[in-house]
Amino acid sequence: MLTEYIYTVIDGSTHAEQDIDMILRVLNERKLTYLLPAILKDLELLHSRKVALSLPRITCAVDPTEETIARIKTYIGATDDSAVAVSVDKDLVGGFYVEYEGKIYDGSVRTYVDTIKRALQVM
Repeated sequence: MLTEYIYTVIDGSTHAEQDIDMILRVLNERKLTYLLPAILKDLELLHSRKVALSLPRITCAVDPTEETIARIKTYIGATDDSAVAVSVDKDLVGGFYVEYEGKIYDGSVRTYVDTIKRALQVM
């Protein structure tokens, strides 16, 4: 919890330096400075998780070409220079899906087929 608070302070505060000084002063006053290495390690882990979540994760039925990756990035609104994590799922019949910024973009053949099935069942 302390680590998440510190990360939030560092990430979004306009007074981050003052806030960190206050946190360090409190840790020192309470003789908790021995916790600093663990706090730093947790901060690194938290940051790497947040960075990983901000990367578009593209899953395709086959290895995508650079052109396909560029088109997908444009479709989801990712910047051209942003890194992506790409994986292949042979269980996909075709197409792709992307996880990015908490959203899932599903362009898989399986989803299209399921959508058509549901539409036909309604008729």
